[in-house]
Amino acid sequence: MDTEEIMDVLLHELETDLAGQWNQSKDFFEKEFKPFAEHVAETFGLFEEEKIDLKESKKKIEKMRPELEDILTHAKKEGLITESFLGEKFVLKSLSILVQLLE
Repeated sequence: MDTEEIMDVLLHELETDLAGQWNQSKDFFEKEFKPFAEHVAETFGLFEEEKIDLKESKKKIEKMRPELEDILTHAKKEGLITESFLGEKFVLKSLSILVQLLE
């Protein structure tokens, strides 16, 4: 799975969660998610090349959680996210989806 595919997954989930707030925040998230998606794509690549196993891949993705949380914290500071529950819900859902895609 490459960076663009991961970006599509993340942005789709966020668009669904943000609904009416999506239009004013789309550019921000497209920019901010790119480095995170690149890190995830690297993990997918290592797994696909059989350099790490499924268990290690899942651990590596879970360790990226703070990076994803930082993006959402930045978005809250910028006033792009107003719903406090959204951050944790999105992080959990996104990490879960990414791990499922490994399997």
